[in-house]
Amino acid sequence: MERVRLEDVSERGSSNLAQKDIEGAAGEYPVYGASGYIGSAGFYHQEKAYVAVVKDGAGVGRTMLLPGRSSVIGTLQYIIPEYLYYAVKNMKLARYYTGATIPHIYYKDYKKEVFWLPDLAEQRRVVGILENVGKIIDEQQQELLELDQLIQSRFREMFGDPVKNEKGFPVYKMCDIVEFQGGSQPDKTCFEYEPTEDNIRLIQIRDYKTDKYITYIPKEKARRFCTADDIMIGRYGPPIFQILQGIEGAYNVA
Repeated sequence: MERVRLEDVSERGSSNLAQKDIEGAAGEYPVYGASGYIGSAGFYHQEKAYVAVVKDGAGVGRTMLLPGRSSVIGTLQYIIPEYLYYAVKNMKLARYYTGATIPHIYYKDYKKEVFWLPDLAEQRRVVGILENVGKIIDEQQQELLELDQLIQSRFREMFGDPVKNEKGFPVYKMCDIVEFQGGSQPDKTCFEYEPTEDNIRLIQIRDYKTDKYITYIPKEKARRFCTADDIMIGRYGPPIFQILQGIEGAYNVA
């Protein structure tokens, strides 16, 4: 097993393809964006399976393993070969982002990431194990999706359609009963990655999905605070307008 840099064992690529370029298009080859599959086309950019990295937006740094004979739009950059998916996935690439309003990352910033590269036989063994784990996770996520749909169904049974309001509940304007407060974006240079008595957690949209990228800022830099009971609305996507809850701290503009 040898220790290598990402740039030494990968080939980087990018795409000028935009989502509007495939609107109304038809074909057998899938096209992917930051949120996953978005359509198909009669052409493809990559022959073999490859790793795609989200380079813009709320999901910046997230990785996807995409099939061969497919394409990506400009919100992604890609790396081949496919084995690197599992190595890159654990590099926490999101920490390289720049930009206050819409975060983005560049390959040049993370290409020197170092990791252990085993021989080909060991790579295949590890990938086989991780693929099996991935299948179990996918099955559990499908179960959660079905439970979410069940909750929505029960809600309608109890309260009816919230738009039609056939049960005649009192109706209010949201601005009359809800206080809205936007977030604040501290400079990345003050980010910290270990909790102390002098810092506070900086909440970002991705934190509601994973604890892999927990970030802190000095308390004196914090401007907006929320409790775990406050309802948070995602301003950027994909997907746009996420409804989130359950974390206490300071929150950013997203």
